[in-house]
Amino acid sequence: MGQIKADVRDGLLNDYPEQRDFLIPFLSGFYVTWGRKRKEYNTDIYVYFLSPEDHFKESYGFDNEILLVYTPFKRMEPRALQAVEQVLSTSPAKGRVETLSYFLVSDAEDVVEWLESYLSSRQESRIIVPFYKDSLIKASKSGDDWFVRNTLNKLFFGRDLFNYSLPLVDDAYFFGRQSLLMDYYDTIRRSENGAIFGLRKTGKTSFLYKLKRLCESEGLASVIYYDCKVPHVRKARWFELLKPESVNSSAIAVPPH
Repeated sequence: MGQIKADVRDGLLNDYPEQRDFLIPFLSGFYVTWGRKRKEYNTDIYVYFLSPEDHFKESYGFDNEILLVYTPFKRMEPRALQAVEQVLSTSPAKGRVETLSYFLVSDAEDVVEWLESYLSSRQESRIIVPFYKDSLIKASKSGDDWFVRNTLNKLFFGRDLFNYSLPLVDDAYFFGRQSLLMDYYDTIRRSENGAIFGLRKTGKTSFLYKLKRLCESEGLASVIYYDCKVPHVRKARWFELLKPESVNSSAIAVPPH
């Protein structure tokens, strides 16, 4: 059973004691280690860090602390998520909390539905686990120690991570293939040619996007991405494609399906 650390009890919760009610259900698997009020994107949010116990680490693959953000408004707005992104990109969250997922507690009764609608056209977003504050308080009063775990199960195990119509263009849902990725990275580093083949919808383009991000982040190469489904690209000769670009660039071409 987790606890709320003294610094949090004597700090943020001393000023806002009512927030302890929605934190209690998280103590079935987390320690509340840090808490502050933040103002970002012209909105007030309350930020907590949760340190998972071993059984939660093993169940959900958490390696670091989890960010929990409380937005005290009856209506959800995009700026709340923008404020969270700002928190994640700055100290002390940066390098300390998980980057792939966070918990969002809201006074908005429709927070789950709003988030599903908002993220439906933003497939590369982080895994955001929404909680309606009143539901957490109800679970706290009823002694439901499984409320948080059941919610996480729906998001982490009931969700089809492969149900995408478009390739992944950032790291939010890109997992595995690290060994293969480094093989191709070394191929580029040695200025050798490489290719990847596979059936459609098996992640080839997502893999190439990841390789592109790695090369650019390491300063290895300027990557030119050619989508050969585009007619003018598909019909061009190889020297017509390469001519406008620097000879020092590495090119990744994706053949038409």
